[in-house]
Parts: sequence; C-alpha cells; structure tokens
Amino acid sequence: MAIIKPSLTFEGSDTGVLQNKTPYLRDAVRKVVFDKNNNQQGTYLYFLPAYRADNFGNGVWYKTFEIRDNFGDKYKEKYFVASRDSDPAEYFANNFRTLYREEAQVTKVVTNGKTFNKYPNFGRVTKRIVFNVAYANNLDAGVYLLDLPAANGASQLLEWLGKTDINGNRRHPINDPDRAVPVFVQLKDSGSNPWYLNVESSQPVILPPTLADSANLYNLDDVFNYKSKEDIIAKLREMYPNEVFERCMDGYPGLTRSSSASYQQTQAPRPAAPAPVAQAPVAVPAAAVQLPQAGVPINTQVPGQPMMGQPSVASPAPQGQEVTAASNLFVDPSQLPPNPMMGGMKMTKEQAERFLAQNQ
Repeated sequence: MAIIKPSLTFEGSDTGVLQNKTPYLRDAVRKVVFDKNNNQQGTYLYFLPAYRADNFGNGVWYKTFEIRDNFGDKYKEKYFVASRDSDPAEYFANNFRTLYREEAQVTKVVTNGKTFNKYPNFGRVTKRIVFNVAYANNLDAGVYLLDLPAANGASQLLEWLGKTDINGNRRHPINDPDRAVPVFVQLKDSGSNPWYLNVESSQPVILPPTLADSANLYNLDDVFNYKSKEDIIAKLREMYPNEVFERCMDGYPGLTRSSSASYQQTQAPRPAAPAPVAQAPVAVPAAAVQLPQAGVPINTQVPGQPMMGQPSVASPAPQGQEVTAASNLFVDPSQLPPNPMMGGMKMTKEQAERFLAQNQ
C-alpha cells in the first residue's frame, strides 16, 4: 500500500455546506475569490480586452448588472435581477414602502464592533460589474472572472480611467493587449469601503494571444444564474404574514392565487337542490265518536244555522250594512189565531175533540 498525501480539494470534496458568495454567477465560471483563504493580502490582475463589439464597433470589456441581496429573514440570499420590472420582490417592495413605511426603513446595527445596514426582508437592489481578468503572476492559469460592486469598487478603476495623466492627456486603456498594465486589487476586512484598487501604469506588458483573443474570454452577457419567479414569490410568502403578502402582491401579473381571502380560486357552482317529491296522502283514521251519556244533551247545531229548540240569534251584519231592529224578532200576539181555550169562547163537542187531537 502507498502513502497518499491528503488534498484540500478532490472529487467529492464539495459538501455543499460552504456558502456560495456569488450564487448569481454560474458555477462553471472561474472566479477570483477574496476571503480568509484566498488573496487575503490582495493580488495583481491584468484586465483583459473586449469580449465583443457593440453596434458601433466599440470594444465591450465589462458588464454592468444588478442583483438583489439581503433577501430573507434568517438566511440572506442574493440573486441576479435581469429586469426590475419583472422582479416579484421589486413589485412587493414598492407596495410595502407605501403601505408600511416604518417597517420599510433601513436601520443600523452593530456586530462585533462594526456597524452595518439592516435592510427589510425583501432586501435591496444594487449594481455590480464583472470583468475578464488573469493573474499577473500566473498568466498560464488562464481567464478568470472578477466580480466587484459598482460603487466603491469598480468605480475606483473607472474613475481613474476617466481622468487625465500628468501631461493632461487622456489615460491609456489598462487592457490594451499591446500595452496592458497590472492592477492591484484587495478586499479589506473593515470599513464601509472595503475595496482597494491601484493601477501600476509604469509596468506595461504584451498579453499572450490566448488571453487577448475574444474566443477565449467569457461572454459576460451569459455568466448569470436566474432565480425563478415562483421561488421568489414562495420566499416572500414565507417571510411575511398572509395579509401583508396579499396586500403587497395584489395585482401582480400571473400570480398563482392562494386559497386565502384575497386570492380565492374560482369555485365550481354548487349543484341545484333536487325538486321536492310529492308524497302520497296518509290516511288518518277518524276519531271515535263518543256517545253522550244520559242526561247530557247533544249539540246538533250546524255552523251558521240556529239551534233547534232555541231562539235564533242574528249574526252580526257585515260592515257597512244596516242592522235589523231587535223589535222585528218578535211576533205581535194580536196577529196570532185565537186560543180556543180562552174563557168566554164556546165550542161544540166535535170542535173540542179535534182541538185536543191536534195538540197531543
């Protein structure tokens, strides 16, 4: 068996635990890294020539773009923003600043003696610039990508190029393949402006063809990772209460609506209630008729008719009709036929027997 020395990197050594500081750039792109393990004291770089020409024939040698950083609550993410108009977080942020002004403020926090800006959970959009570069002390290593913040980073280099030299002449491009000059780049560990760039214009060199040919350079228009709108919306939904999310995302084009009150999906119409079914009548047995006991008179009165054996009482007349006088309900005795039994009246025997037979 042989003794094999360990290596810091090997096939399968990537555990995925270490945070990617530039997730908005494609993994296949080789990047110049500044951290505690890489270029801690800074390094000299050659900025390489143009990777393409614009519509007027001018050589394009850097790319300005935007990212959203500080996106999240516990874990802060960064992602490439191709267009603010189509960024869901930008739509959310604009409405949030209007509806919740106090919560949208940027505050200051102190950590380990350093002061930092604390941004809302939807983060901020900031500009960055990428360049094709090569290590000045190792040209054979080939092309790398240098990613710098536009403000207080790449701006130092661009401002230097915009000034004139000691003779009042415009400065020569630092990445002319026939007269390239090294630039010292360092990321400091403190301060609000941690980047330091310095051009060593007194040491020009001729770049080898492998570094000058645009065919060997990165196409800086095609080095970005794209985060899907669905992932961004899902992250916003996790970070904020449902009511806040709905108010700030109301009207966003193509938003997949949730089952909440403001984003209810269309419900299918309820089926009509079945028509009532007619039921057959149920025969109810007639109540048993109880015969009156002896001594209890039977009421044979029919509604609306006078009872037999009793004087009739006139029903109330309908409203508006004249009521008959009570005196009309009695018969004048003088109009009755004479009583044959009254005194002073003489009857024959036959008349008396006929009268008695009629009243039996």
